[in-house]
Amino acid sequence: MLEVLETADGVGPYFVAALLNARSGRTPVLTETNIRQMWNDVVNLGYYEPAAGIRWTASNVVTYIKTTIG
Repeated sequence: MLEVLETADGVGPYFVAALLNARSGRTPVLTETNIRQMWNDVVNLGYYEPAAGIRWTASNVVTYIKTTIG
């Protein structure tokens, strides 16, 4: 998680927070698997597809994650 926190683009802390919230059951709409998939896609592809043909950049994913953090 330290490597994720130290990402240059600043999105890492949001992914870590989302992962910890999912692990503690605070975000029922996101699972740990979902968050890991989002991270892997953003890092490897440069985007995440929440649905076929819809591409979210890292900032789009962070915007979504923010809506799940209470």
